[in-house]
Amino acid sequence: MRRFVVRVVLLVVLVAYAIAFILENRQKVHVHFVFTTASASLIWLLLLGIGIGVLLTLLLAQLERRRRRRRTSN
Repeated sequence: MRRFVVRVVLLVVLVAYAIAFILENRQKVHVHFVFTTASASLIWLLLLGIGIGVLLTLLLAQLERRRRRRRTSN
C-alpha cells in the first residue's frame, strides 16, 4: 500500500511539473532558418528538440549494438 501511495504522489508531482512547464513556455517565438523565418510556440520547439534528441540517441545505440554483434561474430 505504501508503494502505491508513493507512486501516486510522484505521478501527481510529475503531472503538476509538466503542466507548469507547458504554461511557462507558451509564448510565441520566431525561428530563423537559412531562407525563411517561422513562428511557433516555444513548448513545441522544446518538445521537438527533445524528440529529435531521443530519436538520435536510439538510432546511435542501435548502430552500436549492430557493430558489437558484427565484431563478436567474426
